[in-house]
Amino acid sequence: QGQGRSPLGWKKFVTKPWEGKRGPTDRKITQTPGGIENTTCVDRYSFWHIAPCSFEDAKSLHRKADYKYELQHDGSGRAYSSIIDLRRDKIMNHLSVANFPGTRAFFSH
Repeated sequence: QGQGRSPLGWKKFVTKPWEGKRGPTDRKITQTPGGIENTTCVDRYSFWHIAPCSFEDAKSLHRKADYKYELQHDGSGRAYSSIIDLRRDKIMNHLSVANFPGTRAFFSH
């Protein structure tokens, strides 16, 4: 289930948009000249790759654990249309490690 959400049925869970909210600190970042470009977000993501970006918003929006949603890796700041799409990109990224410079061996199983 999504962070901070009530339990969903399986089909609804895997088909709903996978998006997080930005809080007041993120809004302040967007209003500060150069704020987006010069901010290091939660887990060292860039502003356009995670929501919320700020540590303060990640803590205050969900009290039990850090609240964060990865955004599409194309830099658009768009949410994934479903958790399935997010997982697909994660798997594709993992498999692409085999082509990284300096990789000597890659075991995908």
